[in-house]
Amino acid sequence: MTGSVPGAFTSSPGGIELPPGFVGGIDPDGPLGAGFTPAYPTAPVPARAAGDGKGPGEDGAGGGAAASAPAVRGGWLRKKRPDPVPAPAPAPAPAAAAPARRMPGFVDAVAAALLVGGAVTGQWLAALAGWALAWTSRRLSRPEVQGTVLVVPGLVAGGALLWLWGRTEGRWGEPLAAGRLGEAMTDGFPVLLRVAAAASAAFLLWRSTRPPRS
Repeated sequence: MTGSVPGAFTSSPGGIELPPGFVGGIDPDGPLGAGFTPAYPTAPVPARAAGDGKGPGEDGAGGGAAASAPAVRGGWLRKKRPDPVPAPAPAPAPAAAAPARRMPGFVDAVAAALLVGGAVTGQWLAALAGWALAWTSRRLSRPEVQGTVLVVPGLVAGGALLWLWGRTEGRWGEPLAAGRLGEAMTDGFPVLLRVAAAASAAFLLWRSTRPPRS
């Protein structure tokens, strides 16, 4: 089969006569490739440098140079990426300092002083004045005021009555003879007053010096 190939695959407008059996392709180094210019030029293949003939995987200067060269992948030179540096761990948040307690108000301080004075001296008038002044406190909430004036003294009085009842029934302490309950209560009233006044003063100072609510 003979024919001519026109166009870009020929070295002249008239074309080149192809030999029989030729199905395509032109060898640039052959007789038909004289004066043929490829449409897409190719990069020249570098020849292996003359050396001792050792491959890149063998020992020698060639092997060391190949080991030190960057990796070749897909015809492009790619530098080895450095290992990612781990991010430093976040520093722990400092612990919040406990809010400082504040000074008691003037009314609360005077009421506590009267209650302490009544507990020390046993003067019930001083204790009553302290409870009355604590009732007018504006720093304490109403439940706290009621706890200072009513709940704390009531608990102390209830504990004293429970103690006397146990003595009457012979459950604890020295047995109390029948008919002597009133006398025992009269004798124990000064002690009961001092304990109640001291407990109320402690509760009052504790609640009046608490940190302000956020």
